[in-house]
Amino acid sequence: MTYGKAGIRAREPSGSIFRIIDLILFLSTFYFALLLSGVSFSDNYMMLLTLTLSIFLIVSESLQLYKLPALNKMLGHMVQLFFTVVTSFVLMLTILFLLKESDYFSRLFEGIWFVFTMLSLVGWRLLYRQYKFNRFRRGLDVKRCAVVGANELGNAFSHQVRSYPELGMRCLGLYDDRGAERFSDNAHGARLRGSIEDLLHKAQRGSVDQVFICLPMSAQARIDEIIRKLSDS
Repeated sequence: MTYGKAGIRAREPSGSIFRIIDLILFLSTFYFALLLSGVSFSDNYMMLLTLTLSIFLIVSESLQLYKLPALNKMLGHMVQLFFTVVTSFVLMLTILFLLKESDYFSRLFEGIWFVFTMLSLVGWRLLYRQYKFNRFRRGLDVKRCAVVGANELGNAFSHQVRSYPELGMRCLGLYDDRGAERFSDNAHGARLRGSIEDLLHKAQRGSVDQVFICLPMSAQARIDEIIRKLSDS
């Protein structure tokens, strides 16, 4: 079970898997470009492939491309990916020019490789994103989350989770020790489900995957106590 303070952070895919798939697609588009341009594979093209992949890996690491965002914030990641691919190919062409090696390679091949690499890396991410969204909407791979704090912040957080199924979370309700008299159900569907002790019992039974604490910073001592209890569960 995980817990944290207020702030929605959807489930993230593995950066290592993304890196492996990207490398496979890089290789596939390389050989596809060779076929389309009618160029024969040679040691020079092997060197070109090695150089470009090395640059791509260095640039992607420096830009933290594989420190993946939540699925509902993939637009920024796509921009980062575009910049990474463009930078990699520009650096590759610059190095070839400086070494006076650029004449050994087909411009048609380089253009086709760049275009298909960009399309494939962006395309498979869009397909993955849509696949995950569809599963979330059908209630699959969804994390069960609970919110600590029967207040305006907790209610707003619960509403956000309910409004965006692409986050991959299902809100079980609000939990607070201070009683139902200070909080009423509302149009957003948030309900006070019980006390912190009730939440702890649920966590111990494995009925909760994530807990979000929506309390003001002035209640730091209470927050620390709740986190301690959750850690023990």
